[in-house]
Amino acid sequence: ILQDNYDNYGKSEPVLNRYLRDLLRAMGYRISDQPESGASATKEGPGRPDLIVNFENSASNVLIEPLRITGCGRVDAKNWDDHLKKMVDNYNSSGYRMMVLVSYVTCTKKYFPKVDNFYYERMRKESPTGGIGKPEQCKPVRDERISDLIRITRAEYYSTGYSPTIFHFLIHIQKTE
Repeated sequence: ILQDNYDNYGKSEPVLNRYLRDLLRAMGYRISDQPESGASATKEGPGRPDLIVNFENSASNVLIEPLRITGCGRVDAKNWDDHLKKMVDNYNSSGYRMMVLVSYVTCTKKYFPKVDNFYYERMRKESPTGGIGKPEQCKPVRDERISDLIRITRAEYYSTGYSPTIFHFLIHIQKTE
């Protein structure tokens, strides 16, 4: 739905986040929008992750941190790294077992597979933080029921007492042809 609506192409990250939040709420999930959690990037105040999916058992809550990128250039890669690090290091004071990094990608449809491969390799080879190390398993999640405009990577990390799974969703926000 998000990726198929051409009107979303020029929308800002906060607008796309509200759209994602509303979709999740329509599906029956309880969503917190920018609650205080952990620390800000400067560590001088509380952090504000974009979305948290709340379940009865708070140990099952899911942190969602979206960002907007145009491709896999240096600026986009730094923005992606910063969001991943912020999600894992700053906002994760509750020890979320599952976190989701959502990238709204506004490149051409032809370039989208290259962007997917770039971030898959980045997630597979590099540690988002010194705290949890490189992933033990990192694999693309491919399902014929998922649109070709969405790519998902699942990375499982194992460390003493804390083993998060991070999903990276790349959502291609199309421009009208």
